[in-house]
Amino acid sequence: MKRLLLCSTAAIHFSVGFGLAGGVAEPVMEPEVIEAAASSSAGGVIVPLLLLLVVAAALTSGGESVSPSDARLKTDVVRVGTTHLGLPLYHYRYIGDDAVYEGVMAQDVAVIDDFGHNPDKVTATLNTLHAFPGRLLILFQPHGYGPLQQMGEELAATFARLLADEDRLVIPDPVYFGGTVDRSRGSDWLATMVAAGGKAAQHVADREDAGAMLVAEARPGDRIIVMGARDDRLSELAAKLLAQLAG
Repeated sequence: MKRLLLCSTAAIHFSVGFGLAGGVAEPVMEPEVIEAAASSSAGGVIVPLLLLLVVAAALTSGGESVSPSDARLKTDVVRVGTTHLGLPLYHYRYIGDDAVYEGVMAQDVAVIDDFGHNPDKVTATLNTLHAFPGRLLILFQPHGYGPLQQMGEELAATFARLLADEDRLVIPDPVYFGGTVDRSRGSDWLATMVAAGGKAAQHVADREDAGAMLVAEARPGDRIIVMGARDDRLSELAAKLLAQLAG
């Protein structure tokens, strides 16, 4: 069963060397040794490590990557609490290793409610999230047609430059509160510009449909990010995606 996390921008502010306009969930973390295993020889340490490598190699034989936080490398898993970012925290042993470790599971999936809406904030969010393992599935709702006219080229260039090849970007229609604003440049234009830069971007007019697309594609270790501003309904959408993932 997938364990999930919803990070609210109002509740969490996390950064790695720079500011982030929103909350970040780390899907994996380096394990901390809680209880070292006693060994009478170097072989007592080397053999379990070799066994762990053999197991990891078997799991990756089908082309799937395996991180040290992958649950399939672990045994005697017991949940002992929650990290400061809200992820389930476990004690466990690696297969063939008697030491007890503390950490999280790569199989945990995160949903992140983020305020990033302009090039600077999008840059901070993507750089921070890419400091941790895991694919990014991004729903970016432009915060108006006017901003797309003013900063559309820079936004497109930012996504095209910073998205990883495996990341996915879906762009619903901009938030619109009525009026006579020029609507000639919309999310379809932005998606086309990002795709022209070589990255996976798609316009999905309805944000509920866009969110459902990301939920359907999500796999263990992914981070789903809902990005945008000037629309409180985005936080409601993030909560709904979390509920959908939880099944």
